[in-house]
Amino acid sequence: MSDYKRLEGLDVSGKKVLVRVDYNVKIKEGKIKDDTRITSSLDTINHLIKNKAKVILMSHLGRPQEDIAKGKSLEEVKKASTLSPVAAHLSELIKKEVKLAPDCVGPETEKFVDDMEEGDILLLENLRWHKEEEENDESFAKSLSEVYDIYVLDGFGIAHRTNASTAATPLYMLDQKKEVVAGFLLEKELRLWSDAREKQGNKLLVIGGAKLKEKTKAISKLYKSVDSVLVGGAVFNIVMAGKGIDVGDSLVKEKDKDYTEKGKEISENADNLLLAYKAVIAKKEDYSDIRTISIEEGIPQGYMIADLIIDEKLKAEIAKAQVVIWFGNIGISDIEVEGSFPFSKGTEDFKNAINPEAYVVVGGGDSVTASKGLKRRVISTGGGASIKLYTKGTLDGIEALKGNKDFFKK
Repeated sequence: MSDYKRLEGLDVSGKKVLVRVDYNVKIKEGKIKDDTRITSSLDTINHLIKNKAKVILMSHLGRPQEDIAKGKSLEEVKKASTLSPVAAHLSELIKKEVKLAPDCVGPETEKFVDDMEEGDILLLENLRWHKEEEENDESFAKSLSEVYDIYVLDGFGIAHRTNASTAATPLYMLDQKKEVVAGFLLEKELRLWSDAREKQGNKLLVIGGAKLKEKTKAISKLYKSVDSVLVGGAVFNIVMAGKGIDVGDSLVKEKDKDYTEKGKEISENADNLLLAYKAVIAKKEDYSDIRTISIEEGIPQGYMIADLIIDEKLKAEIAKAQVVIWFGNIGISDIEVEGSFPFSKGTEDFKNAINPEAYVVVGGGDSVTASKGLKRRVISTGGGASIKLYTKGTLDGIEALKGNKDFFKK
């Protein structure tokens, strides 16, 4: 298959339509902190309801398998990672009851599906309660998909993952001669990142946050196609470590892999790096004893880099950009210490330094919240997915929609 099918024009009336959304949102005390990923899916959901489909949504939330590995009971994990607050919030948004199934597979869930009428909407419970989801397990995918007529991929933020719900499920449904299509959000994102690549003008790539594997790949692929690269978060840590500076207990590892050598490679090859040379540090164990130091001094053991100082020279460089591509924040902006957010200033100062007329593409997660108020902001619902699409031109989920099984044999 050379292309994928689209939702537009598809007959969904009376059909059980399984939609992979990305509702991996931050929830605090039962309340959703930023509902961008939920509101972004409404065009697809409302279209399906209007056209009398039976709408079944599936998503993951958090990393429950990691909590189980740390010794927490399944009951504790399920309580902490239920999609119940999402179902309640979505009900408010669409002014229609959204029922929550007890699981994403199994007889009880299938009974919920069997009882649906046209225009009803059901949210399946957290896919990641099952380890088979992240293993792209074919048997799990079969259980996920057998009772449904149509599959829609609309969770752009998860479309770069080879998970059962994004890869094995659509491939299995294609084998069963069922319709497999892209939703409206996914198509919107593909257009957004195509436009971002084609925009002319001085370009600034901002790489922060904590996902080292994805973000070091992004720098390696993209630094030559932009005028400057501002690094923050864990990427800043590894660049400093690569320069031989002691970064104390700052994050330089991901899944036991040390990225210090990658940081050295980045600093030696990317001659357009913008670097802060003062850092806000804190004790790693409890974020106490907060200080500002020069990077050259080295970070004491037991301390970590929690934020960076955006000085006037750096602000001037940021202001030159006409196109800003923003992946991840400068510091640990979302950490609350005694009622305040002491490590959000670097990100806020960076945002305020952006030229008000700059075209800003924000890729996922905490950056969306931090970038509010920018005049020409375009939001993407994916962080890692945006990076992968920008660098590779495709995503695992898109290849699954195409029925490209060879892609997954690599």
